[in-house]
Amino acid sequence: FSFFFCFFLLCSLQPFWRQLHLTTAMSVGVRALVLLLVATTVFAKKSNLSPPFEFPAPVADLHSAKMSPTSNGENILAAWKSASGNVYAAMASLNDLKKGNLGEPAEISPPGLNNLGAMHVRVNGPGSLGFIIYTQSVMKGQQTYCNIYSVEWADQNGEFSVGNLVDSKPVYSKTSCLIPTLTLVVADDAQKAYLSFSLEVQPNQGQVWWYQWNSASTAANKWGQGVKMCCDDGYTVLPDELHFSFSANLLASKAIIGWIMQSTNASSDLTYTYVARFFKENQGLIPAVKHDLEGPAEIVVDISDDGSDSVGIVNLGTEIMAQRYDASFNAGPWVVTYTPNTKTNAIATVSVAALTNTTTALLWREFDNVGQSNLIYCVVENNKMNCDAPTALYTSDPSINNAQDISAVGSLLAIVFSASVGMNNASLGGIYTFPSDPSSKDDGSFVLEENPASVPCQQTIHVNEASGVAGVITTWISKTCDNDNCLICANPKYTAKAAVYQAPSAKRGYRCAPQYVCAKGGSFHPFPDSDTCGASCVAAAIPNGYVCQNNGKCVKGASGFGPYATADTCSAACTRLHGGAGSVLVLIFFLGFLLPYVLGGMAYNYFTQGGRGVELIPHHSFWFETFPGLVKDGWAFTTCKPLQSSYESI
Repeated sequence: FSFFFCFFLLCSLQPFWRQLHLTTAMSVGVRALVLLLVATTVFAKKSNLSPPFEFPAPVADLHSAKMSPTSNGENILAAWKSASGNVYAAMASLNDLKKGNLGEPAEISPPGLNNLGAMHVRVNGPGSLGFIIYTQSVMKGQQTYCNIYSVEWADQNGEFSVGNLVDSKPVYSKTSCLIPTLTLVVADDAQKAYLSFSLEVQPNQGQVWWYQWNSASTAANKWGQGVKMCCDDGYTVLPDELHFSFSANLLASKAIIGWIMQSTNASSDLTYTYVARFFKENQGLIPAVKHDLEGPAEIVVDISDDGSDSVGIVNLGTEIMAQRYDASFNAGPWVVTYTPNTKTNAIATVSVAALTNTTTALLWREFDNVGQSNLIYCVVENNKMNCDAPTALYTSDPSINNAQDISAVGSLLAIVFSASVGMNNASLGGIYTFPSDPSSKDDGSFVLEENPASVPCQQTIHVNEASGVAGVITTWISKTCDNDNCLICANPKYTAKAAVYQAPSAKRGYRCAPQYVCAKGGSFHPFPDSDTCGASCVAAAIPNGYVCQNNGKCVKGASGFGPYATADTCSAACTRLHGGAGSVLVLIFFLGFLLPYVLGGMAYNYFTQGGRGVELIPHHSFWFETFPGLVKDGWAFTTCKPLQSSYESI
């Protein structure tokens, strides 16, 4: 359309070109310049990556800043703990973050906190309910306790509640309250939320805890009493992220919790056991699946968005094994997913994300016998769980402190990783792709940070997706040291940054409309086909919720459920469903200009000029006599055929 508009413009200006008396070379140059200027304006490509921005102040540690977006990107809940110990929260939109605007921070913690504590943030897909969980170490006599606080955010009032004490647990030391395994899930229906973590109670010995929030609870903070799932009777779990994992589906009706349990009996050899515990909404916590291992291992678990499929991954260091569970959590056989080609290579830090109901993405680091690290990812079929085609994102990196994270919501896969951490040429970037689409390639690559002014000695990375608008929000925290000396770091500083990457519009692509249907057209359509769009465009079933109708009006859901919690939330997002911006422009042009021009002109010619037949058409002599000649001359001009002047030189 833009090309033909430019061509028509040049044709229409033909009489003007004649008056300039340009030479052939000059006329070609002028035409080229006009086309270049118009094409640059029309086809200018906007960057898909926003500039990174820093959080307002240095944070407390490597786990002190988190973000969680809604599926449409309209609300992104952010929270961070400052170096002084105060906890702040803010709510912004995806477009705000692209501009480096984090929103108006609110201090949500009481004064006098220390910086020895963890935090986690989660908002549900529709944006109707969110929580910030933070911990704080306190002394009660000679015993150290870890207090766990909950701050609620609800879109009905848009404000943060006062922090409520969920529980207070005895721990080994103050640093035991820095809980890296703190994990939170909030259901899309805003009726429930779950909190789980492993907690250090003795040196390198931990317990696994589970808490449930229920909107119907009569308790002041609506959090129920904690359930200890492990460990007693001579067993423990190492309280770190490599030995504990928790995942739930979008409605939080199903969940899987996994950990590696080891014996504490000093008189016998240590034993290691894989444990997976399951939760079903109508049954609560159900009996665990256990599997004895040959040695120490890492664990990660994940469940699909609809809860129909889940998986447990165990990294033994020399190979990756997997066990799949169906919708009823019946366990399948253990299979070997991946074994390094070189036997001396060691596998570390495995991450997993359920892509669809039939595929799972894995990400891991692999070290060779001289300490060089490789970052590898693989998409596997759930019915096989075999990695047949691993892909290396980088190879032979000398750093052992690199970080990575993987996220998948619906059809979207995002991987963000750092390289050469602790060195002058450190960098951080990632890839973004639709693996289920055969035509999709890993060309959605981006660089977030390269050769920073201060050398990052350590990093953590957290990736979240606004799946309905194909957006990826990355938060990373870098530990830097005085004079870039990572070996001797007396005064560490922790800096949190964030950036947004959003997929470009696909050719003939689809978008997730406010009606939660996949539609073509519009100014932004990132999904390459209807299937990838459908996997990411999933409406929540909120009781007494509202739905956006095709006419742009909001009503109560006919079935008693809807994806919007309130009428105001629905109205803010709801627009009329149509074919897109192009069809609207055509409609405006037709109804606002062409139709009045034709009908009004014909009426004028009929009643005032006495026109009949062809003479009724407005400006008929121009359209039937002058305009065809202009088009003919314009065609001759733009195809470089010099026009013969009818005038003689003086």
